[in-house]
Order: sequence, then structure tokens, then C-alpha cells
Amino acid sequence: MRACSATGPAWPPSQARTHIRLIEPPFGDRTLSSIRPSEVKAWTGSLQAQGYSSSYIYATYRRFAQVMGDAVHDGLIPRSPCSRRTSPGQGSQRPYVASTEQVWALYEAMEESFRPAVLLGAFVGLRTSEVAALRTSHVDFTAGVVRPEIQWPAHPLKSEASRWPVPVPLSLAEMLKTEHATVVANVLGSPYHPGASSGSCGRPEAKSRGCRRASGFTTFGTTSPPY
Repeated sequence: MRACSATGPAWPPSQARTHIRLIEPPFGDRTLSSIRPSEVKAWTGSLQAQGYSSSYIYATYRRFAQVMGDAVHDGLIPRSPCSRRTSPGQGSQRPYVASTEQVWALYEAMEESFRPAVLLGAFVGLRTSEVAALRTSHVDFTAGVVRPEIQWPAHPLKSEASRWPVPVPLSLAEMLKTEHATVVANVLGSPYHPGASSGSCGRPEAKSRGCRRASGFTTFGTTSPPY
């Protein structure tokens, strides 16, 4: 099975590697046709016993199921050992809503060049990839309107609703002003990659998880904008 583990959905590389590390111990040296549904069920049960969250087990299972589904499609095995019977529960996610005080604490802790990312996530509701790609030409600083047009690096937005203009207080628009081409840029004027790390957040993965949660990056209207 080891040769097939590179296939599947386009997860971030670090997450995909973690999934594979959990899949390979029980199945890496096995032939695809030898894997039984009962073994898949036992595997997800062992992950739960090790303390992994339900949502993480489900994501890892999805990757494994995709690999097995591709093997069926390619004619390597007649059927997949993964089915509704072997699928673990998806788990429920409780959205984290940062308080206004937490957002401003994060803002103050950030390097100055990275602070607009916190404002755009918490007060404008942009996704991380939309923050990274936001051009200064997408912001009407005089009228106080943010108009996202692309996501990183230059891909179309996820939905039509993502293109809706977002009115913001003029005081916030003033805080977003910059001489660079993108609203969030380093001291050299280059845009930040969505996986880039501010020194205040540590590793890129920690920034992506921890800072996005703390700033409300994916939640619109969770905090009070500056007036």
C-alpha cells in the first residue's frame, strides 16, 4: 500500500504527512487486497484509544478511504474495505469566537507588518488565503470598503458571496493603508505566503492553527471593529 499513499485529496503537505504516519504502521507493508473492513474498524478504534479527536480520526480515515477508492478505480482491488460501516463518526466542531480583548492582544503581539492580517481576519471576515492575496487596489480607503477579488496566489474566490464588498469603519481603513501592493506585506514589500509565520506565532503550522483561531479569521462579525 505504501506506493499508493501519495494519492488522494490535496491536503496541506504537513497534514498529509501526518495522516500517512498514522496509516502506514498498520497498513503500509500490506497488499491492498489483504486489508479487511474489520481491520479498518479496529484501526480507527485504536486511534480513538490513543486520544486523537473524532474530527482528526475522520480526516485521516477519509485520506485512507480515498487511497482505497482510487485503487478500486484503477482496477487494483475489486472493492474497498472502507464503507459507511467502517467510517468513524465525523465529530462535532465547536466554533471558537475570540473576544475583542483577545483580538487586540494578538494584534499587539504581532510584528507590525503582520498586524493588518489580524484586522482583516477579525473585523472583515476574510479567509487566510484571501488576506494574503488582498491588494491595496481592492480597498477603497476613502469610502471604507474592502472588495476581495482573488485568493492566494491569484486563484478565483471560493464562492460568489466571497466577492461581496465589505464596508468597514474609516478608522479601520486608515489602519490598513500601506505603500505596498498588498495590504499584508513584509518590510521589503513582498506579500506573505499563507503559511508564513510571524515570529510571535512560532512554526507556520502553529500560526495557521493558533492565530487563525484566536483572531477569528474564519468568523465574520465576531468582534467589535474599531470606531
